[in-house]
Amino acid sequence: MQRRIFGSLLPRPAGQALARVRRASTVRIRTHDGHHLATDVHRPGTDAPVPTVLIRTSYGRNGLTGIPMVAQAKALAALGYAVVLQDVRGRFDSTGEFVPMVNEVADARATIDWITDQPWSDGTIGAWGLSYLGGTAWAAAVAAPDRVRALSVGITHSAVGLPETTGLVYVDTGLRWLRSLDAMARLDDSAARRLANLVRFRLPGASDDEAFSHLPLLELDERVLGSPSPIWRTWAEHPDANDPFWQPGNLSAAVTGVAPTSHLTGWWDLFVDRHLDDVDRQSSAGRVDRLVVGPWGHLDGAVQVRAFAEMRRHFDRHLRGIDRAGPAVELWIAGAERWWTGDRWPATTTRTIPFDDLRSPTDRLVFDPSSPTPKAGGRILSVDAGPVDCTDLAARDDVVTLTGPPLPHPLVVVGRPTVTVDLLADTGHTDLWIRLAEVDVSGRARSISDGFLRLRDLRGRHTATVELHPVGHQLRAGNRLRVHVAGGAFPHHDRNLGLDGDRLHLTDHRPTTVRIHDGRLELPVHVPDDGWIAATGP
Repeated sequence: MQRRIFGSLLPRPAGQALARVRRASTVRIRTHDGHHLATDVHRPGTDAPVPTVLIRTSYGRNGLTGIPMVAQAKALAALGYAVVLQDVRGRFDSTGEFVPMVNEVADARATIDWITDQPWSDGTIGAWGLSYLGGTAWAAAVAAPDRVRALSVGITHSAVGLPETTGLVYVDTGLRWLRSLDAMARLDDSAARRLANLVRFRLPGASDDEAFSHLPLLELDERVLGSPSPIWRTWAEHPDANDPFWQPGNLSAAVTGVAPTSHLTGWWDLFVDRHLDDVDRQSSAGRVDRLVVGPWGHLDGAVQVRAFAEMRRHFDRHLRGIDRAGPAVELWIAGAERWWTGDRWPATTTRTIPFDDLRSPTDRLVFDPSSPTPKAGGRILSVDAGPVDCTDLAARDDVVTLTGPPLPHPLVVVGRPTVTVDLLADTGHTDLWIRLAEVDVSGRARSISDGFLRLRDLRGRHTATVELHPVGHQLRAGNRLRVHVAGGAFPHHDRNLGLDGDRLHLTDHRPTTVRIHDGRLELPVHVPDDGWIAATGP
């Protein structure tokens, strides 16, 4: 199976060399505070020192859940790299307590010190990972910038696993992730049962259980997982990513000082907004080697294959001196259904559309926490992440729907749309969920982007700006733009309960009436003929 998955990425001689890859016995690397990190090494069939690829995982370095890791490690070893696979602290065979990101820099430093002492290491290291593994790769690059000479990350960001600075609790994503972590580590369950649970937690409807509506929010872990979760409780005790508790794991300020970096993400990935923030910070320091943004969500199987190819290209260049030419930026443009390429992010200009230019049957919505506005599709930890038909939202009385006239010509939107709303909330508390959609000539609306904002302790009318997630999308001539404004999106994030007090402990709630007085939509529209973009084949 490993050969079938990765064989297409390997030259024929390397594919035939898979049988000659050597795997060392498991070693246990000691951390600075006395814990031990279970580590496997996969090496090419040579005694000469070679570059090392470091992969630190919370999902298993071997066994059932480690099958993709082992397949990738063997493929890389066949290409001439030593590959170090490691269970992070507190997961599987590594000791200690798993707290997202807090110990990853220190543990990566201990691992890198060990690697550079090995006779098979030539002293150069590439750090690679997707999702949480991307966070550990960031940590390795920050821990030892003198030895980590190349960084390749995908569908992640430099503070992955930490709470949001917005104050929102991402109920669906957070609990799906904790369910998956728990299922992976239940070694008393059969392999078939663990696999079935992992699949189930990624399917549509996995968060439709009544338990997700339980109050208080703090107890959701017990209701959904069956017992208190140390990670859920840590998030609750430290709900702000700016809390000093999270400082060792929040690496966003350090991204400019690491090795040249290859980035891969998807327009519908959970972390695309935060990932592109990292790209912006690194670009100013000349640290971005390549950026690919595809049509993918977080669980899209195409991500693994494309990420392997991007990582190989990057490490061959920076660790082995093999230059594999290619454009600096590749963006998938939905609607046009093509890859667009160039040497930098495309030039855009802001197009402002006042709410006065959009028609709406009402300017009032009522958000009821006992029957909250549901969210389907978008950036979710599910196999159905992505654009969805949202035509029915226009009929809901808890959504204000604003629709524009037919577009006279196509528009290509590249970047982050924003929606500014002048509103009045009668309880003084509201969330804003904004969904941007494209309505075709038959009247069917399909989502393009979403954005969320939490507002509390409002006094009278208030103007708020919601940043939607980044998009690459061509709007067709004759279609119309639509903006949905709602007071929440459950269970994507926790409900605004309309009351004063700590949202983690509230058990009561009341509806909030929101009146929209004015607003505007701002779109980053690609400047035609800027000399940057060349369309490739679909």
